[in-house]
Amino acid sequence: MSPGPHPSPLLAAPPLNSLEPVPALIRPPGSGTWCLFVHNIAPDTEEATLWRLFGPFGAVRSVSVAREHGPGSKCRGFGFVNMVNYEEAVHAIQHLNG
Repeated sequence: MSPGPHPSPLLAAPPLNSLEPVPALIRPPGSGTWCLFVHNIAPDTEEATLWRLFGPFGAVRSVSVAREHGPGSKCRGFGFVNMVNYEEAVHAIQHLNG
């Protein structure tokens, strides 16, 4: 079975700041939000860091950091930020990636 076409728009650019996020923007069907995939983030990154990083650009509905299983639960180097407004999400991507 071959994968079907991906209907969501995708934006990505090289990282700029010390956290080195490289977000991609998609809109999960029925979600009402725009999901930014952020990778190249540090092992000690917390959800609060993503809130502080993306919050100044607009309404953030939720954030999550992918974590390893087990004790210590370090960040696996990527996470997700769900923003309410498309233009604000694009502005965050453009600003954080130069």
